[in-house]
Amino acid sequence: MQENLQLSLDIAVKGTNSLEIDGGDVSGNGGPLHPFLAVDTEEKQQVNRQKRQVVDECPVTRPETCCRLHPFEVDVSDISWDFIIAPKTLNISACAGSCGSPRHAFYRSRNLTRAIAFNEMNMLKPQCCVPKRMGSLSLIYFDHNQAIQKTEFPNLKVLSCHCTF
Repeated sequence: MQENLQLSLDIAVKGTNSLEIDGGDVSGNGGPLHPFLAVDTEEKQQVNRQKRQVVDECPVTRPETCCRLHPFEVDVSDISWDFIIAPKTLNISACAGSCGSPRHAFYRSRNLTRAIAFNEMNMLKPQCCVPKRMGSLSLIYFDHNQAIQKTEFPNLKVLSCHCTF
């Protein structure tokens, strides 16, 4: 089902001179002018184009060195969080790995023009492997009054990683 976008077109004619065509109307009868607008519409044709591929910065020979999500667990007893009832082990994940050459990634960004214009290519910072998306973790714990609580803590678990400056 096609959605009605409720598009509109506003046209403003300023001044009477813009309506005059040789002092008469377009039919040549010399009567008053009647502006009109002709609009042709047609169905948009589907174009079959392939999406461009993102250049993979990971070397095929050693993909394990690339920026990616790694398992990372925290045992709550190791950090003296004895107030946590469950889970006893937090699976929070972590981002680690190489991001390749900063110049390589920079060539794909809009900042390349600026860097060339201001001769800043040598000032590029190295990229870092950082979290891209975060998720929540649910914890059951004792609060300050020793009451049992269950709370969903946002942004406590890494879901995906990417390279950034």
